[in-house]
Amino acid sequence: MGAVLVLLQLGCGAARVTPDAQWQPPPHFIRNMHERCRDLSFPALGKCFVRQMQRAGASPAAVAFAHRLNNEGYLQHLQVTGKIGVAYVVYPFRANENDACLLVNGKPPLINVDRLNALPQSSMKRDAVYRKLLRQYPKLSLWPGDRSGIDSPIKVEKTKDGGQRFLVRYWEQDGCHACARVGVTIFTFAFGSSGRFLGAKYVKTRRIVAP
Repeated sequence: MGAVLVLLQLGCGAARVTPDAQWQPPPHFIRNMHERCRDLSFPALGKCFVRQMQRAGASPAAVAFAHRLNNEGYLQHLQVTGKIGVAYVVYPFRANENDACLLVNGKPPLINVDRLNALPQSSMKRDAVYRKLLRQYPKLSLWPGDRSGIDSPIKVEKTKDGGQRFLVRYWEQDGCHACARVGVTIFTFAFGSSGRFLGAKYVKTRRIVAP
């Protein structure tokens, strides 16, 4: 679990994330920001991005959250689920996977559920359904699921000890980012009653294509 925790942690600030940190860019903001910052690269590009956020009316809390993302993204929506919240964030500079989900306000304060190399994939690879998919699709690879928040990509459960468990969906795809989606895999992220991260666990894989 320790290695997973280290790999999934983001940022170092411990300030609690609240709905005040949410931000909805005004129309054409992303296009205009790219034009004004286009000759820059990180870290200057990130600083330019945050300046444009401020000029567009982003709150101090929204700007502070962007800083915790190394000035690479912003918080679009916070799902308050109890002690731990689900932060739906947007990374406007990424070529792919612009939407992402973070589990926030626990210990550690920010966890990226899509650090795929930190997931316990060894358990997944022993699963009979996964192995059958792999035989049919030798290039099978794991990818983040929908992270837009539109289709409830994360299910939240309360545990008997007062903690929380988050069921997160991922795509099994036939190789590349644009390749066919052939399966769905679920991992859980568990937190104790104090908000301490207890680890990620493989649950199951199911196919979404005909045999």
